[in-house]
Amino acid sequence: MNRPLRVTVVTNAGVLGGAELWLLSLLDSTDRLDVDVVMLGEGPLGEQFCRRGVPCVTRPTGRTGAAVAASAMSLARRLRAARPDVVLANGIKAACVCAPAAWLTGVRCVWAKHDYTHPRLMKLLATLTDDCVATAEGLVLASLHPRAVLVPFPAPEGTALPREAARRELLRHGARLGAGPDESLLLTVSRLVSNKGVDTRVPAAGVRGAHRTALALSGPSR
Repeated sequence: MNRPLRVTVVTNAGVLGGAELWLLSLLDSTDRLDVDVVMLGEGPLGEQFCRRGVPCVTRPTGRTGAAVAASAMSLARRLRAARPDVVLANGIKAACVCAPAAWLTGVRCVWAKHDYTHPRLMKLLATLTDDCVATAEGLVLASLHPRAVLVPFPAPEGTALPREAARRELLRHGARLGAGPDESLLLTVSRLVSNKGVDTRVPAAGVRGAHRTALALSGPSR
């Protein structure tokens, strides 16, 4: 192909979480894509697309089947008019919108799988989407997709800090650490929202026999 690949990206929401940062890193890694974006919710992610010169529209979409179906029909009209080479569904909700819209318009659909939620939808989405990219090895199998491939989150630059240097860095950022020299410290970095399961990690931190473990949580609340 002697021109950029024309891609319509549909992403679950406008938050800046892991799935969204993965998407931005993907867009930043190449100049061979001609991208436009549909966000299914408001948020700061739209500003990131604007900074990159990527056209972006917001189509707020609720969680009900009717809301998803309405967005799918809206996306189908958009795809018929724009005729991209492929539509990238960034997340499960986005895939539920993209899969029927892509099927109706004959546009190839790629599903980006980031998590293990909604397992009952896996077989259906694996059937309705043309390809799947998963961001972790376990997600490749969990997708149930016959053409799933691994496209992991880029590894951060630099090397891991030694234990004491890491503790000093956390303290510098305002962490309250109670772990003593003989205790293990478990750090969880995540958006502090219900579907991340942070509440299950708090009691799990103590399930290590007689060994004492302290848990530190870090992340935005939305």
